[in-house]
Amino acid sequence: MIIDDYTMNSNPETDINKVLNFWFGCKSDKDYLQPKCFWYASSPSDDQLVSQHLAKYYELATNGQLDNWINFGSDGALALILLLDQTPRNIYRNRPEAFMTDSMALSVAKRAVENG
Repeated sequence: MIIDDYTMNSNPETDINKVLNFWFGCKSDKDYLQPKCFWYASSPSDDQLVSQHLAKYYELATNGQLDNWINFGSDGALALILLLDQTPRNIYRNRPEAFMTDSMALSVAKRAVENG
């Protein structure tokens, strides 16, 4: 199964950075933290872009296979929250599934705050 192979062979820090770099841009780039087209009023092409980059991570996160990201500090927690809270808004736009993992994202946020 692809997901099993992925979790056994993956480097969490590399994947955390892939998620954050896609969402915010690379820290060394001039457009780092500048608003992205998919942050606000997304188009179908924006939603497709998010899906192409983050859908596999979203699936893993919803199955609990990325729960260990919380152990990689604030970056890991933020990446996991983005996957569980924001990513489904694009993947499932205008459908109830867009909010399906909100409680999971909230749980990660609470754990991150508790962990300092």
